[in-house]
Amino acid sequence: MYIIIPILIAIIILTVLFKLYMTYSSKNVFYHGSRDKHQIALTFDDGPSKETLEVIKILKKEKVCATFFVTGKSIEKNPEVFKKLIKSKNEIGNHSYEHRKLNFLTRKIIHNNILLNDQLLNKYKIKTKIFRPPYFLRSWVVDSELKIFNKKMIICDVISRDYKNFSPEKVAKIVLKNIKNGSIVDFHDFAYGIGEMRHVSSALGIIIKELKKQGYKFVTVSEMLGFR
Repeated sequence: MYIIIPILIAIIILTVLFKLYMTYSSKNVFYHGSRDKHQIALTFDDGPSKETLEVIKILKKEKVCATFFVTGKSIEKNPEVFKKLIKSKNEIGNHSYEHRKLNFLTRKIIHNNILLNDQLLNKYKIKTKIFRPPYFLRSWVVDSELKIFNKKMIICDVISRDYKNFSPEKVAKIVLKNIKNGSIVDFHDFAYGIGEMRHVSSALGIIIKELKKQGYKFVTVSEMLGFR
């Protein structure tokens, strides 16, 4: 009995502190935009890669914009693709340098992953206020580092699940079923060595055409959230 009471007190204190932390940090974390505006933001993670070229080709054809969260390693591996992405005039955000699970790492490693990617982007004359943590994994250290860098954390409210080996039709169905006003939709334009990308470019054409029929406006993340 004497042991249980201190444990319960500790649990209550930790719960209160966690809720306070989540309330405080949530002001810098965004899952979607205004539900009052009939618009959406398409986002792509982990590139640039060969698949990025297919994605920007479709975006150009459909005359819509998107936001690409790029990693430093991918930029170094595919510099020519990255140059074409920059030319496409789509928005570019920081997705860390190494694409590691930052919530399990030290502050120094987290800091360097954000910094090194920013420095690489700066070489291409790109400055960005938005950051998406790999795997959407947060921690109080990641949140506090983003405040130091004056960046906004962008998550999403619709996950396409294009990382599964689904058909383009199934990926499109998943996205279209969950779309709402202000949705931020997550895709991937990188295949991680398993061959061609998992149908994201094929599914994208289906999704954009249907959402156009529904009257949605396509905007970048920063435009949706009013960062510029």
